[in-house]
Amino acid sequence: MRAVVVLLVAAGCGRLGFGSTDARDDAVASDGASSDATRDGASVGCSPAFDLCDDFEGPTLDGAIWTADSMVTLDTTRAHRGAKSVHVHMPSLAAGSGDYQTLRETTTITSGATTFWVRAWFWLSALPAGGNGLELVTAERPGSAGDYLFVFSDRTALYTQFVAASQTAMATVPTGTWFCAVWKVVRATNATGSIALSGDAPAITLANTTTDSATLPMTVVNLGIGFSGTNLPVAQPALDLWIDDVIAHSSPVGCTD
Repeated sequence: MRAVVVLLVAAGCGRLGFGSTDARDDAVASDGASSDATRDGASVGCSPAFDLCDDFEGPTLDGAIWTADSMVTLDTTRAHRGAKSVHVHMPSLAAGSGDYQTLRETTTITSGATTFWVRAWFWLSALPAGGNGLELVTAERPGSAGDYLFVFSDRTALYTQFVAASQTAMATVPTGTWFCAVWKVVRATNATGSIALSGDAPAITLANTTTDSATLPMTVVNLGIGFSGTNLPVAQPALDLWIDDVIAHSSPVGCTD
């Protein structure tokens, strides 16, 4: 996200406290991925029935859908299906710094859907160091509040910045293999909204909460690696993430779609 989420972890428990400011630090490094592709299955293409679907098999990223940061590229190193995926490289970061390398789209939220699902396959090289919080999937209004899926070294969390509410599972997402994550957001400007996570990722539901704003509604969905400076209590080694077979839709989707 482009606004900073402040994360405070109480020792010995899984509770999270969050706040917000408007700040961002940038870092630049080279892409050091190898070129030996690894695949889980044959390409099956995208159904036109979905609001958004991309298997990233085209010659370039579709600029009509996606906006990518500088270290987000179409890649043949590995693919969930087919021959290509999106590679996200995050360079090493000093404690207290931050950077965002994400793939962004506005189609899902600006369509007006009150509930939406985002299904994606991810391949993460390693979990974040120490207490660092990695933003994997977010929906937000840049410079304002949003909803987040956080990955930590020892847990996974859903968080809404609109009322600083969170729900945590003391389990981590897989690393070094493809995993499916289905992220559902029920948008509401009062305590009737919810965020849920399912698939191969830990199952979590944050219910009965505010997930959007009437005056500054969310506009963007982000997938990738995001670290705010306040969520980097320790130095963070470089990370690599691959993203493939993304679906965003206003009706339920799952890992088999």
